Amino acid sequence: MAKDSLNTGSAPSEKDWPTLLHDDSRSGGQSPQAFKRPVAARWQTRVEGSVRAAPVLRERFLYLTSISGYLHAIDVATGRFKWKYNAGAAIYSTPSLSSTWVLFGCGDGNVHAVDSEAGTKLWNFTAGGEVWASPVVRNDVVYFGSADGMMHAVEIETGAEKWRQSLGGRIYSTAYATQQYVLTGCGDGYVYGLDAKTGRIAWKTGTGNGIDCSPAVVGETLLVGSNDFFFYALNVADGSIQWKYEAGLGISSAPAVSGDLVFVGSKDGILQALDLRTGRPVWKNRVGQVITAPIVVSGSTIWIQSGIIHAVSATDGKILWRAGLGDSVQSAPVVTEDGIYLASVQGDIYALA
Repeated sequence: MAKDSLNTGSAPSEKDWPTLLHDDSRSGGQSPQAFKRPVAARWQTRVEGSVRAAPVLRERFLYLTSISGYLHAIDVATGRFKWKYNAGAAIYSTPSLSSTWVLFGCGDGNVHAVDSEAGTKLWNFTAGGEVWASPVVRNDVVYFGSADGMMHAVEIETGAEKWRQSLGGRIYSTAYATQQYVLTGCGDGYVYGLDAKTGRIAWKTGTGNGIDCSPAVVGETLLVGSNDFFFYALNVADGSIQWKYEAGLGISSAPAVSGDLVFVGSKDGILQALDLRTGRPVWKNRVGQVITAPIVVSGSTIWIQSGIIHAVSATDGKILWRAGLGDSVQSAPVVTEDGIYLASVQGDIYALA
């Protein structure tokens, strides 16, 4: 991937998973290790309330949010809680880790910055609508959208606002920030490219329905799905459509890219591999009833949450194994060389090995 597509300029280690889909390129990990079916839970614990957002990981600690309004820090070696932070409102936002900050949005419109060691509040910023998207950091600026249709840019040190820009509908898509642009989907059916320094709309490209999917970027290509049943490849600089592919139903799952393939899940439960350059289908397979969670790729294995966890071959789309946990799973897993960490809808947290 192009260097400019990275938000922080450095990739985390394979043992860390600090943001949505592992790193700021949303690579999904790309670990070369082959994972066999887990045989046991190294530990299992429970948090208050349902978990709908993906966990993140740095060094010894897993950070995850719940709709009970808490951010939790859990020791990955033991499953014991280090601390928990009460945000006071439901949280659907996947946290982002940047230096000593843990950043996430809330249903009451507040974005919180919490000290990752102490679990204490550093600052909060109040938007005009609920924030479901995961905050994105680039050049010490935090970017996020809210349900009132505003994109925001705030300083990471203080939470002070740099700019805000009104778009045409609710924003549940997690933005993608390059050096020049902030790229996001919107509920009005448009993909927007905003100037990262000013928030000015540089371009917008329409689709046939609202967009909840979080985009990925490879070089000069932006990849995003829409609820109009199409998956799009757009030019980052001007938003022109390079190709589009029609799926069976709407697409809200964030895609993953590995090599020359982009992996796309749709609400009809179909997972498909498309040629990154042309959009032509390479293979497709039904892996569940519905796919809405982000897709994770590790080496030659794709990880999909569709009620239960599925491990799928990236080469041909065949299901390698399934694992039921006694409860539905809607968030993406964290996959490392030490094991798989995932959270269920009921708030059960698992370390599988």
